[in-house]
Amino acid sequence: MQDLTELRMFLASLLRPIINEAIKEQLRTAQNTQQAPQELPELLDIKGASQLLGLSIGSVYQKIFKRTIPHIKRKGVKKIYFSRTALLSWLNEGEQPTQLEIRTQAKKSLEKNNYSKNSI
Repeated sequence: MQDLTELRMFLASLLRPIINEAIKEQLRTAQNTQQAPQELPELLDIKGASQLLGLSIGSVYQKIFKRTIPHIKRKGVKKIYFSRTALLSWLNEGEQPTQLEIRTQAKKSLEKNNYSKNSI
């Protein structure tokens, strides 16, 4: 019984540093992956555009077909490209105002036109 306990303690003392080092290495790898996200280039292909927009490739193709998304296609070349800056601008154009922004704008408009609460 004493021999078995001593064997367990001996094995634990051998394995503990190995296991700790393996855990530390995994944590370092995970941190490096999180700290260095891959920056997208300025000129994107269909896959890069779908990743940037968070859309499926099929959805991006539909937007190309409907001509609702900015894209670059050279005459005689099948490949489609996207400007990262143009896509981000396109996204920002669709930004919807908040309720507070709408109320503030309405109030300013009413004040500009000299309307008061009593005249409405």
